[in-house]
Amino acid sequence: MAEGVQAGQVRGDVIPDELAGYCLHALAGAGALTSMAAVRRLVSVTLAGLRPQSWPRYRGWALFGA
Repeated sequence: MAEGVQAGQVRGDVIPDELAGYCLHALAGAGALTSMAAVRRLVSVTLAGLRPQSWPRYRGWALFGA
């Protein structure tokens, strides 16, 4: 994960250990899914959460109006 951050392939606004934990917890739910299509969607969403952000960075929850 750290190498991906350094190479700019993985988002750098979250520390690598937290990103790894995110992946483990997100993908742990795959065992309960009933179709391969659902597993693919879960993997796709998880990978999207790792991509570097291409929009302006916001602090806190200001983006969501809180």
